[in-house]
Amino acid sequence: MSTQERKKEAVYLIIEPYHDYGLELMRAAFEDFGLRCIILVEDFYDALHKKDYCAPIPTEWLAEQYHCPKDRALWVAQHIQKRFDIVAIIPWSEQSLELAMIFLKVLPIDWVKPETLARFRNKYDLKSYLRLHHPHIPMNASWFVQHAEDVEKLRASLPPKFVIKPIDGVGNQQVGFFSRDQPEVSVVNYFLASGLGRYVLEEFIEGTEYAVNGQTNEKGDVIVYSVLRYYHRHANGRPNVYTRSMHVPRSDPDFRVLTAYSESVVKALGLHRCPFHAEIRLDPEKGPCLVEIAARPVGNQLVILMRDAHGFAFDPLRIAVHYYLSEKPLDNCSLDWPRYDRTQALNVDGITDQSGLITAISGIEGIDHHASFRRWVSKPKVGRLIKATQDLPSQPYSFHLASQEADVDLLQDADRLESQLIIKTHGVDNSLRVKALILNITRRIVFKFKWLNFRLSMR
Repeated sequence: MSTQERKKEAVYLIIEPYHDYGLELMRAAFEDFGLRCIILVEDFYDALHKKDYCAPIPTEWLAEQYHCPKDRALWVAQHIQKRFDIVAIIPWSEQSLELAMIFLKVLPIDWVKPETLARFRNKYDLKSYLRLHHPHIPMNASWFVQHAEDVEKLRASLPPKFVIKPIDGVGNQQVGFFSRDQPEVSVVNYFLASGLGRYVLEEFIEGTEYAVNGQTNEKGDVIVYSVLRYYHRHANGRPNVYTRSMHVPRSDPDFRVLTAYSESVVKALGLHRCPFHAEIRLDPEKGPCLVEIAARPVGNQLVILMRDAHGFAFDPLRIAVHYYLSEKPLDNCSLDWPRYDRTQALNVDGITDQSGLITAISGIEGIDHHASFRRWVSKPKVGRLIKATQDLPSQPYSFHLASQEADVDLLQDADRLESQLIIKTHGVDNSLRVKALILNITRRIVFKFKWLNFRLSMR
C-alpha cells in the first residue's frame, strides 16, 4: 500500500493547553478515545511562560505542534489536513476561540458554527443578536463605543448607571463603572488608561451576581452543573472586585430562576456539544439579566470545586471532551444532586491594597490545616511580586473550602482565615530594582535558550 493510500491518523486540535485544564482534557481524549493531539501555539513567548508553570505533556499524547499565529492559520490548516484526519478542535479557553473560528471555517469539523462562536468574543454583538432574534429574553441595553466622544454623543440616552469594558475582555479587567451625572472627564480618563480599542457600553444591572455552569449535549440540550453566588467588594478604586464564589443549593428559590434563564440564553445562542459559563445578575424587581456568557468551562479551578460538591465520580472536563470529540449521547454525567445540596463549597479570592515584593507570610498553616480546606488555587509565596487588586489576574491568592457539615459556616470561616493571613511586602526601591534587573537579565538569557528549543520543536 502506498503512503498516499494509507489511512490518515485521526487527531484533534488544541490551542496552547499549558494549564491544568488543558492537561486533563488531553488526558481524557487519549484515555477515552485513543486520540493524539496537534498543539497550536499562537504566541511563543506567552505559551512558553505558561509552559514553565505547567506539568510536562506526555509525548504519547502529542502528534505534532505548530506555531500558528492567525496570519499563518490557513497554511497550517492546509498542511495538517494533508497528513491527518482532523476530527475536532478543543478551544478550552476564552483566548483560543478566535483561532478556533478560523479552523472551523476551513476544516470539515462538525461542531459549533464559527459565526456562533464569534459572538462569544464580542460582547456587543452577542447581546445585539439576542435582542434582535430573541426579544422575549430580558436583556440590558448596550452600545458599541471606541472613545470618549462616542460616549458623549450618547449622553441624552445614557442609563442612570453604566459600565464600559473591552468588547473581548476577560478576567474582569478594564471594567469602568459610571453614572450619567459624572463629568465627561471621568470617561476620558478611563479611555486614556485603557488605550485604543473596541469597547461596549452597557446599562448597569442591579442585584446579586451569579454564575451558572454547565454543558450542552449533542442535541443542544442544557445540562446544568452548578450555580454560584458571587460576592464583590470595593477595593483600590474598583467597586466590583471578586472576593467569594459560593455554591447555591437547589433549595434556594433563585436556583430555578437562574437555571431557567441561562437555559433560554444558551439555547438561543445555538451552542451544542460545548461547555458554558454564564454570569447573570438577579434584579429584585426586574428578574434575571445576562452579564456575560462564555463558551468554555468555568475558570479559576472552579471545575474542581464542582467536583467537591457532586463527588469525584463527576468529571466535567472529561464530559466536555466527550462532546468535543463525539456526537454520541452520554447517558450518565454522574451528577449527585443530593450530595450537591448538602455540600457547602466556597472559592475564596484574596484582595490586597499592597504593591511590591512579598517578604514574609504568616497564617498559611492555619489555612492548610483547617478542616474545610481543600486546595490552593494560587498560593502566596515569598519573593513574588504583587500589586493592588483590581481584577482576577491581580489577586494575591485564592483557595477552596468545602464541607458537608450542617453547622459549618464557610463564609465566616473564610473571613477568619483571611484575617489570620498576613502578607508583608517591600516596595521596589533602587537596590531591589538593581537585583531585579540582574535577575531579569539572567532569566531572559535562560528564557531565550528555552524559547529557541521550543521554537525548534514546532513546525
